[in-house]
Amino acid sequence: MAFYDETLETIRENAIENNTTEEVEMTSLFLEYIEEDLCDTATLISCSTPDDYKKSGKFKLNAYAYSEDSHILELFVSQFFDSDKLETLTKHDVEMCHNQVVRFFNSCITNRDLLDYYKQNDPDVAEVIELIIAQYNSNQIEQLRCYILSNGAQARDNTWDVSILTEKNITQETFVIDINYIQALEEAAGNTYIDIQLKDYFQKPLECIEIVENAPGVRCYLTVVPAVILAKIYDMFKTRLLDRNVRGFLGMRPIHKAMYETIKVDSHMFFAYNNGISSTASEIDILEENGKKYISRIGNWQIVNGGQTTNTIYKAYQDGVSLENVNVFMKLSVISNENPNQEDIIANIANYANSQNKVDAADLCSNHKSLKDLDHISRKELAPINSARKQTRWYFERTKGQYSAERSRISNGQPKSAKTKKFDKENPKKQKIDKTALSIIAMSWNQHPEIASLGGIKCFKAFWSEYKDNLSIDEKYFHSIVSCAIIRESIDLVFKQLGYKGYANFVRNYVLAILSLKSDKKLDLENIWQTQLVPQSLLEIIETCTKIIFEFIKEKSEAGMDPTNEVKKIEFWDAVKTKVVAIQIPQSLLVSESEDTLTEEQKTFIEEVSARPNKLWNDLIEWGKASK
Repeated sequence: MAFYDETLETIRENAIENNTTEEVEMTSLFLEYIEEDLCDTATLISCSTPDDYKKSGKFKLNAYAYSEDSHILELFVSQFFDSDKLETLTKHDVEMCHNQVVRFFNSCITNRDLLDYYKQNDPDVAEVIELIIAQYNSNQIEQLRCYILSNGAQARDNTWDVSILTEKNITQETFVIDINYIQALEEAAGNTYIDIQLKDYFQKPLECIEIVENAPGVRCYLTVVPAVILAKIYDMFKTRLLDRNVRGFLGMRPIHKAMYETIKVDSHMFFAYNNGISSTASEIDILEENGKKYISRIGNWQIVNGGQTTNTIYKAYQDGVSLENVNVFMKLSVISNENPNQEDIIANIANYANSQNKVDAADLCSNHKSLKDLDHISRKELAPINSARKQTRWYFERTKGQYSAERSRISNGQPKSAKTKKFDKENPKKQKIDKTALSIIAMSWNQHPEIASLGGIKCFKAFWSEYKDNLSIDEKYFHSIVSCAIIRESIDLVFKQLGYKGYANFVRNYVLAILSLKSDKKLDLENIWQTQLVPQSLLEIIETCTKIIFEFIKEKSEAGMDPTNEVKKIEFWDAVKTKVVAIQIPQSLLVSESEDTLTEEQKTFIEEVSARPNKLWNDLIEWGKASK
């Protein structure tokens, strides 16, 4: 109950601070926990059934995400219980939420009046509907994932068959994220070191084959684990065994029915049908006997792929199903603690092993030197002490889920602890910049808002292809990225003050690009870094630009075009340029000409010369006179 109480307190505090509802804050909090598994960054939305449409059944939506790269659409619906005691999320609750979110999807593609209604009443929802219609009509949705988020606790694990939606054969899966899952994530981030002495579980060690490769600091072994032993080990360590895979295991709770049936009625075929599990360790003891190798001990053991297999075997074990003839193939990668890239290697193994979750381009380049340098700078650079955000960090998230993982490790299952509060104060979640956000900022500032508007993964691919070999990562670059992020925050604020709804992401991209264009990239970003604020005179220009972009997008929508598609065209950007000809950036907001033309080397030289004592210059003058 302590975890529930602390989580509920956080949700209520955030609702007051942000002037939102508790359901919105619960949705936002839970999305942070599961962001590592999502196809793209999720966007919060608030959509419930209008009165005129209730006769067709109620629908609801709290957030959405779409990846043009993997063609996955994710829709989220939340069930918040406003209760001081932990409530039960019943089967009826789950089925109701599931029906609501699926009904929303079906309504988008079958009821064209719905789009017209929301264009008039809620452009934010209209933007989602336009996205779904456009991607559906162009056959760009291959999978629909429905997530049910709740601060209640499931009464029982709910299982769902993978279903097919519409004549376009879209596969649909449903996942339930309840308070127990969120708590498990917190607990799993604590002490996960597991040391298995196999003699304690087996009559003899596991026979294995070592795969010889020229990979320094990494050894790979293949072995077969009796299912009953895997079930018993999991029964002892629970989620600690699956720390690297806990999201794919706990949140989705997949009991694979076909796998379960194989264990029950055709157990001798399980090994042939199942792909097995992939695991990592940092230590291993090998015994050699009669030319064969045996694993006698595994230190720091983690199952990184195989949560579904492990869960199904454990369920069969709990149900009393015989596991006598069931064996599981296992690949074990041993990465020593001395390996400086241990964490990165383990993270990559976990990503690549989980083939059901497409590994995107942003994940593949996480270990590039430029991004590591940016990661390092972001940890040591604090906002200036006299600024509006003094002594806080702008956290660059180099690997997916890095921020949440670090926070969870610090909290160690206690989200309201003093250490957690200190982390939150120094690293506000609103000041987190991940790789895709970096690419969107960079492409907008480099005057490619049409590419920034493609979305996270596609934008990152374009950014990385264009700039990865030309990035000069230093404090100045980091400051410029943060300053652009602060400008984007200000664009959001102006957008809301104007009472606008819908297309906010696109407006941010284009307004930032206009500021770059009209200042010839000479906007004084360092001043924004130093103050952590946007000057009032710049806010006035932002307001003008925001009005121009929003009205232009609205024109496209009213003309029957799909704005979410139009903003991704170079022709749209070219047209915008003609609309902002009269906008001028005052000299006071620009970097001074002399400062702008000096190189870093020249600036350093000037500083060194200026630091010389006056006596030196006087002596040089006297020497000059005497030498005439």
